[in-house]
Amino acid sequence: MPIVAADLPNWMSQLPDDRILQEVVLPATHDSGMCSMKIGLSTFVNPLAWAVAASSGIYAGISDWSNARNHSFFHNNFVTQINNVYAQLLCGARQLDLRITSHNFTHRAYHGGWGLAIVGERRYGEKWKDICAGISMFMAANPSEFLILKLDKQETYTKEMMTILIKELNDHYPLLHAKPPLKLKYVCQEEIQNLRGRVLVCGKKNALKDWSRMPLHGSITLCEWKKDESGKNPEVGNLNARLGVGEHPQYILLGGAAPDNPVDQQNKVGKLDNVLVKQEAMKRVFSSQVGRTVGMRGIWFNTYSVTRDIKKYSDEIWAASKSAQRDALWLNGIYRQNVASIDFLDNEKALYVINKNQHWR
Repeated sequence: MPIVAADLPNWMSQLPDDRILQEVVLPATHDSGMCSMKIGLSTFVNPLAWAVAASSGIYAGISDWSNARNHSFFHNNFVTQINNVYAQLLCGARQLDLRITSHNFTHRAYHGGWGLAIVGERRYGEKWKDICAGISMFMAANPSEFLILKLDKQETYTKEMMTILIKELNDHYPLLHAKPPLKLKYVCQEEIQNLRGRVLVCGKKNALKDWSRMPLHGSITLCEWKKDESGKNPEVGNLNARLGVGEHPQYILLGGAAPDNPVDQQNKVGKLDNVLVKQEAMKRVFSSQVGRTVGMRGIWFNTYSVTRDIKKYSDEIWAASKSAQRDALWLNGIYRQNVASIDFLDNEKALYVINKNQHWR
């Protein structure tokens, strides 16, 4: 039976315990904390940008973009989710792309780099404390699930950031005993039964060094984040030289369209089907492989436009007329996608992804 909307908060309860993570298809959210925006004077280093933004009617605390969006040039490419992180989890998301920084002495999600901040094009979203509270309350109510916190694009990794997560987990998700260490070096090879109830915090090696010395909440499993942009099997060649070996389990995400593919290069900007074209290029890389034994394969339904409202752009990519194109990108067997990163996740998109798990039924 397919999973339906009522199943989304605990859809993983229907996964067989003895399946390994690499066999599972997960919905993920892109720039997960950017369901709202905080805009303050300190954001706009450039006074002219502040003045123009103010005259465009931008204001702080926008939290619901589910209705008509009348975005100005200054924020049409920063809000990437309709719902906050807690609601995204209820919708079925199990991997969160979290980019957290300190802004006005508060840890927040952000979108846009320091260079963009100089010209006024940087935004801040949910507070990290609220994100962590949502994660903790969700896990307490749904112990059959597990979460992957993707923290590979952090500007800084602080102990304070981990302290906040630990406190919220202790307050909302008490565990009598810590989860035992995972058995295998690569998280993707673990059985689902060994992952249930865990919060897999996937960060860079330098962060794990400090975080592992802290008294972690029992659900937290620190994982070393690895990414192979070529999409090639990381076990080909000298694995240790390419990926490094650390003391923590490794979570490896394979992906990235072929960088030298001329079709991909021609369609990087300004094309409605940009997302689908890039996935086609990645598909060609994957289909040339004999197989893989390590790593989760990713597919990105993330939209980008400087001048267009990306919610409308995203809706067009997910229109019914694109269904055949989307389906063609999900490869079967050893070539199947594992993680689908989505802007503006909702029940319909989540069910589309989750029901790809019907492959073993």
